[in-house]
Amino acid sequence: MTTDANTHPDALTITYVERSLGFGGDDAATFLVDRPGHPKAEYDLRLAMDALDLFQAKTGELDADQRQGLLQALAARVYPRLFSGEQRLVAIAVVRARDIAPSEVDDILADAGLQ
Repeated sequence: MTTDANTHPDALTITYVERSLGFGGDDAATFLVDRPGHPKAEYDLRLAMDALDLFQAKTGELDADQRQGLLQALAARVYPRLFSGEQRLVAIAVVRARDIAPSEVDDILADAGLQ
């Protein structure tokens, strides 16, 4: 998956690289993030158990590929938020249930092809 939003100077291109097996297996993935005026960098995104439970409450048990699809859908939402602020970026971001607005759950599942 690649997300390209070059319409804004702060736009990001987010490209799924692979499962992050050394970090979290099916619950983590590596993404290449490209920002205009900055070097490309790889970041890991991990899905915490409470966040996974939030989605699985609607879908039932998700297999490895479905979890990776979910991470791709989340990356398109998480990284723009992380890069928009003045906060310090971290190499490994963890998505927790509290980070997901209840109104976003169905949209995220749809983006992941799980609904």
